[in-house]
Amino acid sequence: MASTSSSTTTPQEKYDVFLSFRGEDTRVCFVSHLYAALKRKQISTFIDYKLNRGEEISPSLLKAIEDSKLSVVVFSDNYASSKWCLEELAKILECKKVKGQMVIPIFYRVDPSHVRNQTGSFADAFARHDQLLKEKMEKVLNWRAAMREAANLSGWDSHNIKSESEFVDDIVRDILNKLHQTSMSTHHTSLIGIDARIKKVESLLKMESQDVRIVGIWGMGGIGKTTIAKAVYDNVSAQFEGFLFVANVREELKRQTVVGLQKNILQELLDQDILNTGPLSFGNAFVMDRLLRKKVLIVLDDVDSSRQMEELLPEPHVSFRPGSKILLTSRDKQVLRNVVDEIYDVERLNHHEALQLFNIKAFKNYNTTIDRSELVEKIVDYAQGNPLALVVLGSALYGRSKEEWCSVLNKLGKVSNREIQNVLRISYDGLDDEQQEMFLDLAFFFNGANRDRVTKILDGCYSAACSDISVLFDKSLITTPGCTVSMHDSLREMAFSIVREESNIPGKRSRLCDPKDVYQALVKKKGTEAVEGICLDISESREMHLKSDAFSRMDRLRILKFFNHFSSNEIFIMDNKDKVHLPHSGLDCLSDELRYLHWDGFPLKTLPQSFCAENIVELIFPDSKIEKLWTGVQDLVHLRRMDLSGSSYLLEIPDLSMAENIESINLKFCKSLIEVNPSIQYLTKLEVLQLSYCDNLRSLPSRIGSKVLRILDLYHCINVRICPAISGNSPVLRKVDLQFCANITKFPEISGNIKYLYLQGTAIEEVPSSIELLTALVRLYMTNCKQLSSIASSICKLKSLEVLGLSGCSKFESFPEIMEPMESLRRLELDATAIKELPSSIK
Repeated sequence: MASTSSSTTTPQEKYDVFLSFRGEDTRVCFVSHLYAALKRKQISTFIDYKLNRGEEISPSLLKAIEDSKLSVVVFSDNYASSKWCLEELAKILECKKVKGQMVIPIFYRVDPSHVRNQTGSFADAFARHDQLLKEKMEKVLNWRAAMREAANLSGWDSHNIKSESEFVDDIVRDILNKLHQTSMSTHHTSLIGIDARIKKVESLLKMESQDVRIVGIWGMGGIGKTTIAKAVYDNVSAQFEGFLFVANVREELKRQTVVGLQKNILQELLDQDILNTGPLSFGNAFVMDRLLRKKVLIVLDDVDSSRQMEELLPEPHVSFRPGSKILLTSRDKQVLRNVVDEIYDVERLNHHEALQLFNIKAFKNYNTTIDRSELVEKIVDYAQGNPLALVVLGSALYGRSKEEWCSVLNKLGKVSNREIQNVLRISYDGLDDEQQEMFLDLAFFFNGANRDRVTKILDGCYSAACSDISVLFDKSLITTPGCTVSMHDSLREMAFSIVREESNIPGKRSRLCDPKDVYQALVKKKGTEAVEGICLDISESREMHLKSDAFSRMDRLRILKFFNHFSSNEIFIMDNKDKVHLPHSGLDCLSDELRYLHWDGFPLKTLPQSFCAENIVELIFPDSKIEKLWTGVQDLVHLRRMDLSGSSYLLEIPDLSMAENIESINLKFCKSLIEVNPSIQYLTKLEVLQLSYCDNLRSLPSRIGSKVLRILDLYHCINVRICPAISGNSPVLRKVDLQFCANITKFPEISGNIKYLYLQGTAIEEVPSSIELLTALVRLYMTNCKQLSSIASSICKLKSLEVLGLSGCSKFESFPEIMEPMESLRRLELDATAIKELPSSIK
């Protein structure tokens, strides 16, 4: 009847669909199929697999109903016998009345008239409620009214469908359509002028045609290409069997290869869980056969070369089933001409539309105040119908005095070049000094990065990073989709232009990211104390031989980021990771002001002897040649994250006893590491400790004292003999991975809310009765535990356990007598065990 798929007690997000059902009737049959089908369509669904309930419905469950867009009520024979189901139903109908929530009733193997009139089994159930709840008759009457109202809604009757698979498909299609209608109604109220533009694009796609159509959306930055493409996608995707929106293709291809992105596209179109093995490409005959059977919608947003399109989706007219549609957006019309059937040239907003959009941002309604009507008209004229310019200007002027409006207008009037960047610059000029600096940092170094991480890094640079990021958001200078910080291309271009204006000499500018400018600053030693940040994509730079004093004049350097966006492509790395060469003597110095130090493939054995880490927030050295960071104990009070993954020469990590705020340590694939400094046991804020594939690791502390540890990863640490005890009953521990730790013989001493426990290939001999303490456990894998011979009967108390993997446990002969049914268990893997018969409670 309801709970998140990731937690059975504490839903923490808003959902598309809430499922209400009677578990004993439908949990393992119809509802499980419906839930799986909704997941395949990326519909966020709240479902509860809890079996034991208290007397009262939980507040978290009520909140889940309130936060869902649509509720599905599965009426089955015993639905009305459950007080929980009836409480859910009453809440669902309340939300329909108060919040306009959509409700879809499903009559599963019951007569709708029995539900509506409360006859048959429904009459018997309510008779029992009448008897048992005499003092709460008002509640029972409310239940009856809710059931009668729900049964009168338009819904689905299983008696009218030939097969259950068709029944599920039809319901999912109906849910998709209703959710898209809700989405489009939101567009109607928030996106000015969108309807006409959607219709034009849809007409070019020829939705009714069986042709494979490719349509391009072209226009200047900020004109609304992505907004229109997303609106069309939301409007029509329910008509397709597979659909996918790939945002920011140009930026995405800076983070991964074309092959990697193509694989992601195919996984989404053909169901990710099926395509985990084998080659995933358009050259695979089986993949092609499956694509030709599936009508798909694909949107590629911000494509900047026709070659990208041709490599991502080769020969699309013959690769997809007839009726499939592809939509591209680009600023370059020639790119689109080479690959599309039709091009939609996005019109600027007309004067009326522009006026509405500006007013919404400047006044929070559609109407202009009388005293500012003349000013509004002039400002709207300057924006020339560009939505981004209107949004940014309106947000910047909201709540400001008339005098300030006049000042902005005068500034616009003095600008001879009326291009969009000059309009956007008004909002930047309205920021205080620190906010301006932070805006430039985000544009140069952190676009697309996690918001919490960025906030912590910039906290070390500015006095109020958290509130200032909110100011940038309120002024529409950044957006925060998901958990990331994102900036429109036009705004980033403005930021680059602002920094270029600082000096004609790159080494005298505050921020550098162009490979040519970085080359001049470091190789030619043109860098000065003006430089505060350097960001270099190594894969795009020329080879650089730096001298030991390359950074000696840059004593204000706060951010240093040398990265390789092809880091997942090993062949490419071999050709590019050594482009930056340093002398054998090392570097003389690095700035004491560094807050963020990221250097993929750092080529030295150690950091400069004078290196001071007291201001470092993140130290990121993946695939480096580091053997030892530094000697002695440093004041690391600001350090939050350390990543030395893939540093195969690393012999030791430093004493971290003063890193009291560190949250994440990643030492994966550090194959020379023999021991971990015992100071980690005292890191009370440590959330993630990753040590997988540390093949020579032998020594770990006997305990980890952090109460906020979420992940402990010791995968393939083949020489480790103990798993540290997790003290303090960490309430957020979610994953412990001890796979292939072949010398571990004792079940780990852990408790709390762990969900994933991986013990494959260990020498553990038994699962103790303390297993019942892992009340949130969802997956327990003990595959190939050759010494495992017994499991405590208390395992049946794990009401969330869905997967139990015991394949290859050759000494495991029988289950204990389990008294309680394990109804949440979905997959039990027993290949190559000695088990001859299962207890009835598991069957």
